[in-house]
Amino acid sequence: MKIAKLAVDNSFSKKYKGIGTFMIKYAKRFAWACNTTYCAARFLTVDADIEHDKGVLTFYEKNGFIPNAELFNKNRKTISMRKDLYK
Repeated sequence: MKIAKLAVDNSFSKKYKGIGTFMIKYAKRFAWACNTTYCAARFLTVDADIEHDKGVLTFYEKNGFIPNAELFNKNRKTISMRKDLYK
């Protein structure tokens, strides 16, 4: 299941510390619920926006995501990442 781009506005990042991690956990629970009723999903995927936030890779890695193998593209603005729902 694709999350695409996940973002928390800087003005809310201190007041709602942990909201990004909460949204990922919620998406994981939602994917599990869909697996029992609607579809079969193995991974959550995201497009990590490295153009606007250089620390985003650390955030996603902290939450269990790993980069997908990609062809070299020096002009890329996002990095595709995945999280195995069953690990």
